[in-house]
Amino acid sequence: MKKLFFFFALAVMSAMVWGAKYTLVSSLDDLQSGDKIVIACQKKGVVAGALNGTNMPSVSATFADDLLTLTTTEAYEYTILGGGTNWVISFEDGYIGCTSAKNSLTTDNTADKYSSNWVVEELSEGDIKYLCKSNNYENTYLQYNSSAKYFSNYASKQTAIQFYKKVETTAPTIECQTVVDFGKVVLSEGSFSAQKQLAIAGQNLTETIKIELTEGADAFSIDKQELPAEGGEVNIVFSASESGDYAGVMRLSSGAVVVNVSLTAEAVDAGGSGTKDSPFSCADVINQNNDDSSIKAWVVGYILGCATTKNGLPAVAATINAKTNIAIADDMEGNNIIAVALPSGEVQDALNLQDNAELVGRRVKVYGSLVKYFGGPGMKNTSDYELLDDTPTGLEEILEQTAKNNDKGQVRKVFENGQIYILLPDGRKINTLGVEMR
Repeated sequence: MKKLFFFFALAVMSAMVWGAKYTLVSSLDDLQSGDKIVIACQKKGVVAGALNGTNMPSVSATFADDLLTLTTTEAYEYTILGGGTNWVISFEDGYIGCTSAKNSLTTDNTADKYSSNWVVEELSEGDIKYLCKSNNYENTYLQYNSSAKYFSNYASKQTAIQFYKKVETTAPTIECQTVVDFGKVVLSEGSFSAQKQLAIAGQNLTETIKIELTEGADAFSIDKQELPAEGGEVNIVFSASESGDYAGVMRLSSGAVVVNVSLTAEAVDAGGSGTKDSPFSCADVINQNNDDSSIKAWVVGYILGCATTKNGLPAVAATINAKTNIAIADDMEGNNIIAVALPSGEVQDALNLQDNAELVGRRVKVYGSLVKYFGGPGMKNTSDYELLDDTPTGLEEILEQTAKNNDKGQVRKVFENGQIYILLPDGRKINTLGVEMR
């Protein structure tokens, strides 16, 4: 039989952690320097405690196949150091060695004394035979004495031992955003209402995640009270009838793991109410700064052109380059510009400027979701509109003013090469912001 020389020392690091798990070492390849291990005798249902003079007392343990779960703090973890076939097992006072007397272990101050004479003679199905070749006793093995109820080195046959390596696990956690801020929620269709979705991830949890509102249930609500251990998503709804600051706490728990999520919202009045009869202005939309597709409202503004992004915010494109959006503002000077998406269908057919260039300068009401678009507050999912007949400012004023002294038929809006402008009788071109084009 080929013998592997195995220099080892067993390190008593600390008392065992209740419930810690260890797996059977069936091959030396399973070990790495620094591993936490216990010495065990599975057949007798025990593990070794701390070295106590000349032996290691036994401590009862629970085994399940190749897994050991500790339910006592009297057992001890040891640290194995080294690699290959050369290992040392040390503990706080030194190294475990064998003495010149039978049935006795000792503490060595250096690894090159008796402890260096341990040899792994056999490793079969987890059973380890540690041969001590020190002094006059060359055939003593580290074994378990079931009568004396401790581990030591014996020449006579006792019960075989095993190593169990600690299973390192990550602490269980619940991971999510711990603050959900609804920001400013503006009165819409008679109430302040908004919705946000929170993603929750469970790591190494053994129980489901319980969800409950511990504060603020009068203003906040949730659509789930429980998630699986791996997590999921929960919808949080804010709803209030009066303006003001609101706060709440949502508690997430799984066993001993607890996370509290702060909920905040500010309900504010706007110039409009978001209804068709009292729509928001573009300034209202910008001040709300919403990004929640569940918040829908009517908004009114002047059509300036197609949308683009400038300095990270919505702006008016230089050309009519798309059917899918328009830029509107509170006036024809371009104050408070927001971008409005035009989904395919009736709304796009009616409002897109590639087919309806004459709409530049018209005031329009649009209905949709108040969300970020082209870098800033805007509208998507636009589902309704109304073109207004009231006299607009800006472009139409220029038309009317120039028509007073000229043949009105010679003053007209022109859509050419993706641009809209007013063609004056003298040939000058004025863009939609009233600036002469050069």
